[in-house]
Amino acid sequence: MTAMSAVDDALPVHELGLVMAGAVSAGAYTAGVVDFLVEALDAWHQGQADGFAAAPHRVRLAGLTGASGGAMTAGILAGILAGRPHRPVHAADPGPSVPDNALFESWVNRIDAEVLLAPDDLGDGRRLLALLNGGSLDAIAAAALPGGAGGRPRPWAQDGVDLAFTITNLRGVPYNLGFGEAEAESVPRPGHGMRRHAEALRFRLGPGPAVEASATALDWAMRGPGWGRLQQAALASGAFPLALPPRPLVRPVGDYESELWPFPVGADEEPPACRRWQPLPPHWGDHAAPTALEFLAVDGGMLDNQPFTLGRGLLVGRPPARARAPVAGRSLVSIDPFPDIVGFRPGEPAPEGLLDLARALLVAMKNQTRFKPEELVTAQDDPMASRHMVAPSRRIDGVRADHPLAGGVLDGFGGFLDRAFRVHDFQLGRLNCQRFLERHLRLPGTDPLFGGWPAALRERHGDRRGRLPVLPLVGQAARPLPMPAWPALDEARMRHLRRLLRGRIRALLPHAIDHLLARSSPPMRLATRLMARWQSRGWVNALADHIERELRLRGQLR
Repeated sequence: MTAMSAVDDALPVHELGLVMAGAVSAGAYTAGVVDFLVEALDAWHQGQADGFAAAPHRVRLAGLTGASGGAMTAGILAGILAGRPHRPVHAADPGPSVPDNALFESWVNRIDAEVLLAPDDLGDGRRLLALLNGGSLDAIAAAALPGGAGGRPRPWAQDGVDLAFTITNLRGVPYNLGFGEAEAESVPRPGHGMRRHAEALRFRLGPGPAVEASATALDWAMRGPGWGRLQQAALASGAFPLALPPRPLVRPVGDYESELWPFPVGADEEPPACRRWQPLPPHWGDHAAPTALEFLAVDGGMLDNQPFTLGRGLLVGRPPARARAPVAGRSLVSIDPFPDIVGFRPGEPAPEGLLDLARALLVAMKNQTRFKPEELVTAQDDPMASRHMVAPSRRIDGVRADHPLAGGVLDGFGGFLDRAFRVHDFQLGRLNCQRFLERHLRLPGTDPLFGGWPAALRERHGDRRGRLPVLPLVGQAARPLPMPAWPALDEARMRHLRRLLRGRIRALLPHAIDHLLARSSPPMRLATRLMARWQSRGWVNALADHIERELRLRGQLR
């Protein structure tokens, strides 16, 4: 990366860390947010606009974390940081082919019901691993991160940017909570065995040491083998369970043995006075430790959908360290298409039957795996970094819409129904990011970041509370963006979707029956196939009718 000038080195710096939550089809929204953020950072670092003779402070991107669709978007952003050609979207719809914007091309143009419901992944005796066709995802990832596409790194990228993607390891890593004393060094203490399934795959873009020793190196030229591993990590994080096929991964066991864990110091005190950071090796039992662990990975959002802890660790280090000059401050920005605001309902009814109880148990297990008390404690008063969130907001005549995302229907899968839904969500992401930077990502005017601001610019950009923007909007980024028009399907598109659903279900049935009845006689399997095919029309109609009802409730069906 080119060396900064002496003037740039003297300017105060504000570091940003991005946390991109799971999104399903609303990855189009996250991609829109990132698209505008790239545009705003480019414009600010170019300076010479909107009254600024030059940018009086720097804003640097220092860390990226993601889960599921957020990890996929973070991977695309890594290529943009490395200098992959990128032109922000300014047209309401730039068209069905936008090769110079991998965010729009990947999330809007190339992923759709047409490819997800195609039956070509079910032939030649292949195993049934998912309800949807995930075969096109590898091609999308390769097009988003083509080898050798790196050029001049973005000037607002930190000299070394750390990345971490959450995954769910279906095999798990064994640990042992030992009790008593070991009989001999070679005999492990009896104890309580545990398996860890929530993991993070880490990368380091650019020079310098990574936060974690296990990080895979990514070169600015995008030629090294780490970029292929990055693609697979992003796809594994986005492998929605049962809907998309799991991804086979291999991790060196050294990754687990070198990972640092916080251990309390001063155990007699409550709470412990401080922590020390040291490895906690897995427990392989009577077997010799393998050199590598092979496993299937699925959606990282299953166990860690909003990886705040990872993001903070990348931004402030492990162990955490206060910012030093020229870093004037840090902000952790979450991009979450489906933010959860969990409240207590005193009159919540108890489960009435077995199915209700099973549903409640699954919800409880999911919520508990995502419960992170350390985040609750840190969020009360974080001396290392401030926290912000960009979430969907759509207002019509001053009234906030209950359902701002067109792709939010069908638990987030609705965006795959039609490209117009994804175009809307991408443009809403750009609009929401512009308003976030303009109105919310602000600090008091007395903050050291603004030490070089003249009085005229303070007056021009300050709000009623005297706060100034961390990332002022200048140039093209300062032009107000319009609210995108609300999209709706027509009857012809709905009929086409019914045909796609019918084809996919009929292709799935033989594989599902052969798997479930593998030990039954051939006549039994044949009879079950015929019966299921006869029933499939009713199943397709029931599913399509449900989709239509959901679309009508949100005004998305003409």
